[in-house]
Amino acid sequence: MEGTSAKILLRQDYKKIDGRHFVYLQIIINRTPCKISLKNVSVKPIYWDEKNGRVKKGDPEHLKKNLIIESALKRANEILFDYKVNFKSLDTKQFKNEFNPPPKVKSLSFIEYAEKDYIEPMYRCNGSSETYRTRKSFLNKVKIFAKGDLLFEDITLDFIERFKESMIVNDKNSINSVARILKTMKAVINKAKVNGLVKENVFDKIRIPTKEGTRESLTDDEVSSLNALLNKPDTPKTYIRALKPFLFCCYTGLRFRDISNLRFKHIIKINENRHTKWYLKFVAHKGQKPRMIPLSENAIELMPDRTFDEGRVFSVYTNQPQNKYVHAACTSVGITKNICFHSSRHTFGMTLHDSGTQMGTIKNLMGHSSVQTTEIYAKSSQKADEKAIENLDNLFKSAYKKRLEKKTSYSETDQ
Repeated sequence: MEGTSAKILLRQDYKKIDGRHFVYLQIIINRTPCKISLKNVSVKPIYWDEKNGRVKKGDPEHLKKNLIIESALKRANEILFDYKVNFKSLDTKQFKNEFNPPPKVKSLSFIEYAEKDYIEPMYRCNGSSETYRTRKSFLNKVKIFAKGDLLFEDITLDFIERFKESMIVNDKNSINSVARILKTMKAVINKAKVNGLVKENVFDKIRIPTKEGTRESLTDDEVSSLNALLNKPDTPKTYIRALKPFLFCCYTGLRFRDISNLRFKHIIKINENRHTKWYLKFVAHKGQKPRMIPLSENAIELMPDRTFDEGRVFSVYTNQPQNKYVHAACTSVGITKNICFHSSRHTFGMTLHDSGTQMGTIKNLMGHSSVQTTEIYAKSSQKADEKAIENLDNLFKSAYKKRLEKKTSYSETDQ
């Protein structure tokens, strides 16, 4: 490696506002120059010793600046010497990387990223408080299992398997609860991948198993019994407050977040042929799609007197007490099903299906993105199953009756 040298020079082609010039290190490797600025060292020309490549004593910081210069020069000569004695080839690009090595990429913390970039932004943007608590709970579960911090690179197939086993065996979580937690973890990694912070998502290599849950819904009689409970003088106020939005959703199919955000401005009146029709017109929280739902008389009767446009239609409890009081109200009238607030939406969909409403109409009223989601109600409709068996039974009875009539007719002819 011939023709190498290192020298300290003053930059002449650029001057700072205060009249000082930057000092730089010039390296020549195989007759190719390479300039590296010493950004912490700048000096006025009158205080520069060009012959020795040092700062003169007239500069108040000459000792500090000369120390930086000598350290840079020493580092440069060490690199050149190392390549020379080891017979290694060296070019200017390699030298720059050796002299100013790129900073080591700090291993990215999954816990820290999930907290700052996945959970907190959702809360700051007025996201659902229930979703926020769910995500915080998810992150706490990850912290406990990881016993502290967890790096993205530590989330391997083995880690996921051990984490899943711990949730099922130790925490007694259901398959679907485990699936929700793993899907949340997958979503965090996907976001980091989109932002260019990780190269791949280990969850892309596995399938997260789930178990089809039971969709509890109420029958017409059960809804009617809850309506009657509203008018009883001894019904607890907590039941009444919880039941009114719950029953309203049985008649409209609204989700919990949408009924919680429902304002009087979302209730509109349309006059058609001397008839007044009422509608809900709002933007659904899920999918941010505009919705317009006709209101039935049962739904209208549940609404309080209108106040100002921004006033809430219903005073809805937060998710946990809302579910608690709805379930207690159901129990008080003899309903033994595992009913929660979301059961109102299932009741709406199931009642529409059992009344013979077409799938496309149910899809529109429920705001589903595809009819495949709506078809769940067809699969889980007990009434539809009973009706199908009843029709089948009638068909066989009719065929048998015709056969008997035909046989009797033949007998009479023979006589």
